Amino acid sequence: MNHTLQKLVSDFIDARWDKHHGVLLAYSGGPDSLALLHLLLSYSKNHPIKIALAHVDHGWRIESKQEAIQIAEM
Repeated sequence: MNHTLQKLVSDFIDARWDKHHGVLLAYSGGPDSLALLHLLLSYSKNHPIKIALAHVDHGWRIESKQEAIQIAEM
């Protein structure tokens, strides 16, 4: 992954993250949220951060239920 992007995310978290709390990632399963998840997991290798994911299936699309199941299985 791009080291510049990793540095930007790391610097952002260091500056804004309250070390007494975890991080909740709104996770759609799309490429943007997947990339952010990977960046957070990379960050967590050197920092004691707890990461939780949240996904909401609004049921607006037929395939959204299957996508929610796939995300839960991940």
